[in-house]
Amino acid sequence: MNVSKPFSRFVHTTYDAVWSIALALKNAEQSWRNESKINKRKRKKLDFFDYTRKDFAKDFVEQFRRLKFQGISV
Repeated sequence: MNVSKPFSRFVHTTYDAVWSIALALKNAEQSWRNESKINKRKRKKLDFFDYTRKDFAKDFVEQFRRLKFQGISV
């Protein structure tokens, strides 16, 4: 690893963004698992992800809204 070059000034916010996305995806997947236990016909999984699915986008935005994450850029 070449550490002689300085890191970008955005490295901290990029790190936090990646973690936020990972946590939102994890939480959405858990929420869908819980929903499918209640309603077997309404099954969502990341395997079914498609950029045209507005229901997925809505779920992801909701997970970001609920996220409690103190990153390193704070």
